[in-house]
Amino acid sequence: MTEKAKEDNHKPGKPWTTVGVFDSYENAQNQIMHLIAAAPTYDFKIRRSGDGGSQFTITVSYTHLTL
Repeated sequence: MTEKAKEDNHKPGKPWTTVGVFDSYENAQNQIMHLIAAAPTYDFKIRRSGDGGSQFTITVSYTHLTL
């Protein structure tokens, strides 16, 4: 497969926006519960960040899936 063919098959993923950074997973999870209550149709995720994975970042995707 040529380099051009590889590039043509790539589809960009959902755009994710950072909502906040927390020092503990429990604080991030608590914030996500409030965000889900306010906007249940958005997608949220928590990922490790910071020096050595010591912080937790909440990101949100505002795109909606259509079937």
